[in-house]
Amino acid sequence: MNGSGRNRDRPRRDGHRNVTLLARITDHAQGLATPALYGVEVTTILSASVDEPDGFARRITHLRSYLGAYAGAFRTGDSVHVAWNWRA
Repeated sequence: MNGSGRNRDRPRRDGHRNVTLLARITDHAQGLATPALYGVEVTTILSASVDEPDGFARRITHLRSYLGAYAGAFRTGDSVHVAWNWRA
C-alpha cells in the first residue's frame, strides 16, 4: 500500500467520500456467475478522502463486478482499478 501520503485528496466538506485504489485479484472462483465475486488484496491507494485510508483499505477483501462476469475478464493475479464514492 502507498503509505507515503502522496496523491491523497483533501476531505470534502459536503459529506462525500471517495477511495480510489489498485487491487490484485486473489480468487476468481466465483467469477463466472453474475454478479461475479472476487477476492482482492489492495496493493496501492491512489487517492482517498477518508481518515486513515490504509486501515480502511485493509478491510477491503472482496469485489463484486457485473462486467467481469460477462466478459470473464478478471483472473487471479490481475490488477484492477477500483473507485468508491459515497455520501457519509
